[in-house]
Amino acid sequence: MSNVNLPKDPHDNASEQLIPLLWIRRGIGLLGIFFPFVLALGNYYLFDCQIILPTISDYFRTKMITIFVAMLSMISIFLWTYRGPEGEDKVWATLASVFCVGVALFPNNVKEVVKQCNGFSTYELDNLHHICAVGMFLITAYFCLFLFVKTKPENNPTEELKRLKRNRNIVYKICGYTIIVTIVLMFIYLRLDTKDTYTTGFPYIFWGETICLLAFGISWITKSNWFIFGDKQAK
Repeated sequence: MSNVNLPKDPHDNASEQLIPLLWIRRGIGLLGIFFPFVLALGNYYLFDCQIILPTISDYFRTKMITIFVAMLSMISIFLWTYRGPEGEDKVWATLASVFCVGVALFPNNVKEVVKQCNGFSTYELDNLHHICAVGMFLITAYFCLFLFVKTKPENNPTEELKRLKRNRNIVYKICGYTIIVTIVLMFIYLRLDTKDTYTTGFPYIFWGETICLLAFGISWITKSNWFIFGDKQAK
């Protein structure tokens, strides 16, 4: 069978793929942004949980477990299918996909406050859970700071396109540094929280994780050329 009509690069026919590249990026971004809010609001309105749980991961132990696993699985699938403009993108996206599945498969430790809010106990793999969660966020920060900011002169032939690319790079860097700084602050908070307000007070970790996911989502949406300094020529 002749391969004369096959594209030399997987992105040569991106607009004809089953799931176009730009919509894979948009799917990753939208799922990341909505993930914490769907869990918290769903648990509040559907299952009458009047509090925000200490971490996003705690919703695995509530009646929102199906939504928790489903959304993480969807993010993982999108990351797994993502190719990117260079081979390095695919490698890191695949690793992030594995970490994303790990977050869903390896639950964190159960907390008393979760048991009081339609929660239930299952097996616990806390260390693996945290490794996967931190690993996924760090890979996203790497995408923002090193992969998304790459520029090919032939892709931005006009001054207007160069300006849009510079603006997008600013967004990527803000998102990347936001993720790194937030992870460091959450780590410091947990180390200094000797009175265990982590499980009884204001849900700092939940909101820290939410900030990371917002930065995660915004960076991928920006890369999708949607509406944040988007290049209207991209399809």
